[in-house]
Amino acid sequence: VKLAVKNTWMCLDAAVQDPDTVRNGLTFVYDFNGLGPANITANVFDIKTTLVAVGLSHPSQIREVVFLNCPSLFYSAWRVGSKALPGALANLITFWPVSTKTPGWHDKLCLQDDLPGYLGGATVDASADSYYDWLCGRLRNWDLPYRPKDA
Repeated sequence: VKLAVKNTWMCLDAAVQDPDTVRNGLTFVYDFNGLGPANITANVFDIKTTLVAVGLSHPSQIREVVFLNCPSLFYSAWRVGSKALPGALANLITFWPVSTKTPGWHDKLCLQDDLPGYLGGATVDASADSYYDWLCGRLRNWDLPYRPKDA
């Protein structure tokens, strides 16, 4: 759970660097394609802790969270656990039964060029070898509680 929160906060901090994103909020897309039970918790309390830490404890604004290709086990845990979340947070989350391999899957979210390269969009930064490298580059020299300044 701690790692999931840190990773998501890192994404939030890297993405919230322009006025439009700050004003309009972020849309997260999580693709569960290829993940199995070993990669996902069905623990309702862990799911709640993670969602509250990400959705209500970070100063950014989240517009929407989209889960793609979500396994039935996780979806079942969500249906139980979502009742324990504040409605404003639970209402941000939607489940899409579509694959990122389906042409045009992103049309209701964003332009294809706005997607990271690994989801078929434009490369975020030509000097970055991966999305993680891009995140680290955006946050270099930031003093963040979950990440040392010199990292």
